[in-house]
Amino acid sequence: PVSARFGLSIEVLNRHILCFRSDAMTRSLEDAIFDLLTGKPPGASITAEEVARAADPDAWHGRLAQVRATAVGLARQGRLVITRKGKPVDPDTFKGVYRLRLP
Repeated sequence: PVSARFGLSIEVLNRHILCFRSDAMTRSLEDAIFDLLTGKPPGASITAEEVARAADPDAWHGRLAQVRATAVGLARQGRLVITRKGKPVDPDTFKGVYRLRLP
């Protein structure tokens, strides 16, 4: 078995696989966010649903929490702005419906 070959337990190996999948989905969501925003006029924004549908058309609803987490991370890095009612919000404290735009 692979786990024995690398000296890892099945639990540790599964955690590594899940982390890899999570990292790949985060990169995919980042790509979707920036691809969608690149096609918009300056100052325009997009919704989390648009991002989720672009990244995973068949299971987009299940990706909404990941879109939010990815957007928060990008906003903390200064690469994205999260807005509510057209105004920038703190990525660590906002609630409810939000939109995404470039800084």
